[in-house]
Amino acid sequence: MIDSYDRHSVGVESLQGKTVLVVDDERVIRNLLRRTLDREGYRVVTASDGVEALERLSGTRIDIVISDIMMPNMDGMELLVEIKCNYPLIPVILITGFSGKFTGKQAMEAGAEDFIVKPFKNHDIRYALQRTMVKLKALEKK
Repeated sequence: MIDSYDRHSVGVESLQGKTVLVVDDERVIRNLLRRTLDREGYRVVTASDGVEALERLSGTRIDIVISDIMMPNMDGMELLVEIKCNYPLIPVILITGFSGKFTGKQAMEAGAEDFIVKPFKNHDIRYALQRTMVKLKALEKK
């Protein structure tokens, strides 16, 4: 969900070394996001569905999750609920190619930090992560 937020005001230094869990059943999307996030200085861990994502979360320090919604075994909305119950401080950004079925409002009401519709541009992901990092930094200061 792109808003009027000043995209150029977020410092890249706050992003360095953060670990992002990318969850998508499409290998092409996982690889695209891995390459994009690697270039931005993130460490990237991947999972092909919600069940695998929960395994990664239990064994790895994850700072942010980016998850597709439509996946087999456990979809992104179910994963979001599990993360918010078990890892409430980890922000989740949801992505979907089915914007008619799911809305950003539904995702945000369920606890997602952001919502991005496929096909997305690399900068959509970068900006969503930057906005999320700004929110995290603000919470750390409180």
